[in-house]
Amino acid sequence: MRYSWHVRKMSPVLLLAFLLLGMGRLPSVEALAPWPGDAVTAETAGALGRAPVMFVENVGQLDRAVRFQARGGAGTLWLAEDALWITLFEAGDEGAERQGVDLRLSFPGANPDPRLEPFNRLETTVSYFVGDDPDRWRSDAPVWGGVRYVDLYPGIDLEVTGEGGRWALRLRVRPGADLSQVRLRVAGAESVDLVEGEGLRLHTAVGDYALPLLRVQDLPKGTIGRASVQELDSQIFDVTAPFALSAPSAPGQDNPFQLLYGAYLGGDADDYGGDVAVDGHGAAYVVGRTGSSDFPTTPGAFDVTYNGGSVYGGDVFVVKINPDGTLAYAAFLGGSEGDYGYGIAVDGYGAAYVTGGTDSPDFPVTPGAFDSTWNSSGDAFVVKVSPGGDALVYATFLGGSGHERGNGIAVDGNGAAYVTGETLSSNFPTTAGAFDGTYNGGSIYGGDAFVVKVASNGSALAYSTFLGGHRDDSGSGIAVDGSGAAYVTGSTLSDNFPTTPGAFDTTYGGGYYSGDAFVVKVTPNGGALAYSTFLGGYRDDSGSGIAVDGSGAAYVAGTTASSDFPTTPGSFDPTYNGGYEDPEDAFVVKVAPDGSTLLYGAFLGGGDSYDVGRGIAVNDEGAAYVVGYTSSTDFPTTPDAFDTTYNYNSDAFVAKVSPGAAS
Repeated sequence: MRYSWHVRKMSPVLLLAFLLLGMGRLPSVEALAPWPGDAVTAETAGALGRAPVMFVENVGQLDRAVRFQARGGAGTLWLAEDALWITLFEAGDEGAERQGVDLRLSFPGANPDPRLEPFNRLETTVSYFVGDDPDRWRSDAPVWGGVRYVDLYPGIDLEVTGEGGRWALRLRVRPGADLSQVRLRVAGAESVDLVEGEGLRLHTAVGDYALPLLRVQDLPKGTIGRASVQELDSQIFDVTAPFALSAPSAPGQDNPFQLLYGAYLGGDADDYGGDVAVDGHGAAYVVGRTGSSDFPTTPGAFDVTYNGGSVYGGDVFVVKINPDGTLAYAAFLGGSEGDYGYGIAVDGYGAAYVTGGTDSPDFPVTPGAFDSTWNSSGDAFVVKVSPGGDALVYATFLGGSGHERGNGIAVDGNGAAYVTGETLSSNFPTTAGAFDGTYNGGSIYGGDAFVVKVASNGSALAYSTFLGGHRDDSGSGIAVDGSGAAYVTGSTLSDNFPTTPGAFDTTYGGGYYSGDAFVVKVTPNGGALAYSTFLGGYRDDSGSGIAVDGSGAAYVAGTTASSDFPTTPGSFDPTYNGGYEDPEDAFVVKVAPDGSTLLYGAFLGGGDSYDVGRGIAVNDEGAAYVVGYTSSTDFPTTPDAFDTTYNYNSDAFVAKVSPGAAS
């Protein structure tokens, strides 16, 4: 995606509109003078208004004092070495003259020359074509997902990121650092109040502005003391202990192990949950399969009528649950035969992306989608649901003449969907220049994994590649980083599965009937494997879920029957727990950004039955959240957790792993 700004001449009214988009002068920073020119096009302004928070690097289009400029959220944020500037305008028509105000955020006693380090490179670039002098034009300015002030205080970094459509401030604190030295200074506001549950409320000449407190992961209450505000001078305020928990508690959530909501979801037949995703507001998006014609749908959803009619029928369901546990929308998705939902993701606007498998020739595809024709024997599908759940933005088949299913899906900041799964089709649609355009599975146990990137409008495949060797291979989970690189995990029975030199494990460890997990990073254009490694021991191992952090480290959850599965010293459980009859443990692994080593590896399970790892997520501090199910009565629980008692037969589990996996 590229935004090009074409500027010729500018009236005073249009100059103000241009200032709003961040090209103009901050009155408190003398050197930030606008270049002469014309207005931003309506199309570009609209695109910027809909975009997530983006940090545009200064490559000469701005004064040297500004290093990055944040687009998205309220106002414009400017990142300089010694301060953060926020430009606000009074409400009203952007085309009319409006009053503006500048707020300056600084940190007394901080390092006057911290290193500004951008992270999460986005595919988006911004080009500035201003005036008639090409020497002043700047093309393809890099855009990032966040910026880190390294060692703002000794051992303390400040990260400025986007969250829920606006910017957020977060501290990363290394062991031994002194949080008590951190203070926040606000200049330019008429008054500053502390508001419970909101943070700081800044009263300005153009209205009030809510500024959340700095987030620190798991900050113990009372460690520093409560935040307080002191007025130093006219429009200058100091905030001591300006901290909040990284994940603020919801009302009534003083006990972090409290169940916030719980509900059944289904009708009078079998209903199965397949996957869940969560947006920036705390709403949950769930996909699965239902055989219930009375599954609870909501008025106005894109399909409220059950479609599966035969004995083998069944529909996918797509549900959005509000943060308070009520249904925002619920819909069927499918045709007259069997349909299965396995993966779901959500973008910054609340659109849901769904993948799975369908046996229905009349599955509801949309005009202009990549493939509107069922290919027989069962196809994968990729669907984008509108934020309101009232329409399919696109829906396409994905497959060849054999059988396919989509197992995992992810979405990038530009709305492109990344899908992995399994195919038995030698004519599965691949693209020119992709890593592997040739089907590899040939025997009775054959079958390849696939990795596909779907264009944001669903009309084409940006890339599509096979992934596998001469026996059975399946992709289960996929994640995408800020640069568009895809991270895939799954399972393989192929001793010639394509690994890369220098990867953690290039030797197949499984047998003829027991395979290895794999972890693969695909380059942003789909043309190569950045790294590819086996992951496992001498028995059966499979990867199910994968996540990626801002550094490019991959977190993998899965299941192993191998007592020699690779773990690391110091992890919370380096010892295999699996029993004799059901010898399976869940595992949790963190893979280094270059794929060359395990940063940690641990078993997760009990000793008297099986434990299965299914999904994983990672927060900004590097803590991993793992879900799965267990039949072990001695599965490791923690004191005061929500439920520490095994209930019967098979229980689901949720576990949080510390950033270093020591606990």
